[in-house]
Amino acid sequence: MGSLFSKKQKTKRVLLLGLDGAGKSTILQNMMTSPNQSQTYPTIGFNVERIQYDQSDYELWDIGGQSKLRSFWSNHFISTKVIAFVVDSNDVDRLAEAKTAFDGIIDDNRTCQISIILIANKQDLPHVSLRV
Repeated sequence: MGSLFSKKQKTKRVLLLGLDGAGKSTILQNMMTSPNQSQTYPTIGFNVERIQYDQSDYELWDIGGQSKLRSFWSNHFISTKVIAFVVDSNDVDRLAEAKTAFDGIIDDNRTCQISIILIANKQDLPHVSLRV
């Protein structure tokens, strides 16, 4: 009977942001299925998946990271609880570009109440420049 009157848990929005090729879609896909089960392709626009974890509902938004799409990232900040910024730690040539994109997120006043996670992805590759 207690559950009859309990407040419905609101879905929490999580944005997966980062440059194209950083691995956002692969991370999302691996959360939804067994790792490495299928091939991913560059995200044009966005992909949205819903998951439930620890009795909470999450809406995961994988938003394309191509330079022409980055100006649209901020359109998704409203109602977002977490931004997971994914960096390809094997792509040393684009670290400065990734930092610029990340700085644009943290400098936006709409993100001051959003938790931000930095994911140094592709740590398993041999030429990693961001060792964690």
